[in-house]
Parts: sequence; C-alpha cells; structure tokens
Amino acid sequence: MGHTFSFHIDDLIPPDTTNATVKFAGDSTLLVPEACDIPVEQEIWHIHDWASLNKFSLNLNKTKEIVFNRPNDSFEIIPSADFGVRRFQFTKLRGVYFDTKLSFAHHVDFLIRTCRL
Repeated sequence: MGHTFSFHIDDLIPPDTTNATVKFAGDSTLLVPEACDIPVEQEIWHIHDWASLNKFSLNLNKTKEIVFNRPNDSFEIIPSADFGVRRFQFTKLRGVYFDTKLSFAHHVDFLIRTCRL
C-alpha cells in the first residue's frame, strides 16, 4: 500500500506556486507564506477535494496548524482556518519539535528527557 499511496500523492500540488506541499510516506505538510495569492482556507479545500477524488480522507484529528513568526515581532494573530483544525504553539514534525518562534527549546528539552531515560 505504501507504494500506491506515494504514487497517488505525487499529483497533490498547491494551486498557488508560492505555497508548498511537503510529502513523506502517509504524511503531508502544507506550507503557506504570509504573502500569497491564495488563502490557506482555499488550499485546505483543494487538499480536501483532491483527497475525495482519490478516495482518501483527511484525518482532521491529526491535522495541526502552527503560525511561525520572528521572535521579536508583535503582530496580530491571524484567525485560525475554520476546519476543526487546532492551532498549536509547538508541534513535532518529522521527529523535530518546532514552535511559533522557530526556537528549538522544546526539541532540546525533549532530547534531554530522552537522554535521561
């Protein structure tokens, strides 16, 4: 099944060329920069439609949103995409913990706890 999935997901391409989809095994990550022509909601609908067309379903329970910003920026928090997707202050992606400031403090803490075991 892994090879079949990889074959199917190859055509999952964001409509906006400034956005990117990073695909790995049964996982994909949508990256949307601040300045883009298509809002994240439209990108998510695109992924939803693609999944339906290819007989896949999105698991919104495993879907996370994180908004990265510069450490010293004080900006207005953009509203979360309203798809039942929860926004996180930090999350694990491909084995590495990231937070909204792109600090690796959570990852370092995780490594220290792991080494103590």
